Amino acid sequence: MVLTSAVEDVFVSHYDVAEILAGAAASPVTLTRRAAAAALHTSRAADHVPGGQAALARAGAGGVADLRRYHEVCRRMRDSDKVFVAALNGRTLGGGCELALSCDIRLMADGPYEIGQPEILVGIIPGGGGTQLLTRVLGAARALELCLEGAPITPARARDIGLVHRLVAPADLLDEARSTAARLARRSPVAVGALKRGAARPLALSRRLPTPAVLERFSWCCGGRC
Repeated sequence: MVLTSAVEDVFVSHYDVAEILAGAAASPVTLTRRAAAAALHTSRAADHVPGGQAALARAGAGGVADLRRYHEVCRRMRDSDKVFVAALNGRTLGGGCELALSCDIRLMADGPYEIGQPEILVGIIPGGGGTQLLTRVLGAARALELCLEGAPITPARARDIGLVHRLVAPADLLDEARSTAARLARRSPVAVGALKRGAARPLALSRRLPTPAVLERFSWCCGGRC
């Protein structure tokens, strides 16, 4: 399966900062870290109640449910016995980088683009598992540096450090991604699933990223209002 964007020169740039701020302003309270953890617990419990998530959204806590749904999509991608190929056709920041990291193969257009986790520059942390996923791909030291600096890197630098697998001319990117996906789709699903699980397990990577503790910190860093 190939993931790409229909927007020219942009894969996914980030969760809109203005939308984050609007959600924070709409929230009736500012949460402590303990209250943020309780909000996440409530959101999980609401999954089992008809209309529960809609009620949370009306109460100003819809962002928590939205974030959890995003995590669930990425988790299913990582746990799938299918190969996901990211065709990064442009700017790939924040949640876009995390989505790409949830793919098995990452191809990026060779051009004046950028990729990275800039969240710290607005005072929050990656909320979609970026810290753990970057550590899985790059190692702890380099992952921490990228997240602390927040400055996006070029496609060439991303290839050199192993963040993306290959650079492709923009005009050829989608064809190359489709060709790669078609070739890998012929692999045994059982073998693919086993390989993906085996690659993650030695690194003690949780199947459900981020952990509740990470979600709690993300919610708290956002002002406790997401």
